[in-house]
Amino acid sequence: MAERHEVLVSVYRARLIRKGFGIKRDPFYDYKPDIYAVRGRSELIIEIEICSTFDSEHTINQLSHMHDYAMSRPRSAGVLVVPRSCQHYAEFMLFAMYGGSRKMTVVGI
Repeated sequence: MAERHEVLVSVYRARLIRKGFGIKRDPFYDYKPDIYAVRGRSELIIEIEICSTFDSEHTINQLSHMHDYAMSRPRSAGVLVVPRSCQHYAEFMLFAMYGGSRKMTVVGI
């Protein structure tokens, strides 16, 4: 289970680097995202989950922190990365939690 998560982290980190993002140390004192990426003045706060964990209480708490930070920082966005097999369910969950917020997106890999 942990190795599947680490594979997704590696794949998405490589994708961000190819797109010109720098992977940085996160600036948050009470929350540690899986990846914090910066390109210019834009920031991405990224949580990566596998299908069996993305709807857990712990993950929902992390998404709440991610949403709060993304909403408070004008050039930030939150990204939930999940396997494609559960992408639609994750999109439904985020829509149920935050409505049509453009600050939060789901990416399937």
